[in-house]
Amino acid sequence: MLKEIIHETLSQMEEDGPLDSLTETITADVKNLAKKLFFEGKVNDLKDFIFDIKNENNPLIEKHFIEHISLTQSRDFIMEFKRKIQHEVEQTGREKNIISLLEVLDYGHLKGFLSMFKL
Repeated sequence: MLKEIIHETLSQMEEDGPLDSLTETITADVKNLAKKLFFEGKVNDLKDFIFDIKNENNPLIEKHFIEHISLTQSRDFIMEFKRKIQHEVEQTGREKNIISLLEVLDYGHLKGFLSMFKL
């Protein structure tokens, strides 16, 4: 699901390079960042950032995204990417929570690790 969301988002932007290759690169970048934040115990902050839930750490999470995504229009991409994830979650009737976010990011298998964190 993540790859499709990224591909769709990139296809609406004017980035240089082959779309399929860029999609693969950005998908890997997003997954690596999500995994990093997950194991640092910042998955709740990531959820709040993606779903536009007020959180004092939202600017820090946005900074991480901008640093990890190699696009000339990183901020525009991130905002559209968030919008598409929110739409996907709403369209499928999921709640805006960590489990839904992990499923969209193709990390549903990490749900069992959530008990390690104070959420």
